[in-house]
Amino acid sequence: MKAMNTTTTPVTPRAPATAPRSIAGVHRSAPFHWVGDGFFVSSYFPRPSVPAERVSPFLLMDYGPSREFAPMARGKRGVGWHPHRGFETVTVAWEG
Repeated sequence: MKAMNTTTTPVTPRAPATAPRSIAGVHRSAPFHWVGDGFFVSSYFPRPSVPAERVSPFLLMDYGPSREFAPMARGKRGVGWHPHRGFETVTVAWEG
């Protein structure tokens, strides 16, 4: 009797259907502010207009425009101690 060669294609399980979701809100940029002495940013979240229970405490999103900084006479620019110091960060550069 001859051996039979068969090929199987793995089947990926389908995610269960979910109800359509709606957009909860559209948020404009917030006023710019200094974080420490090295970051001039506009924070998108967290922010006062978005309830804390709607945003992960581990997800922060700020916009920092291009900016020239003169050298400091002493030390270096930075933020110092803050609640999320040591978290891994991701920086996205759209241009430049």
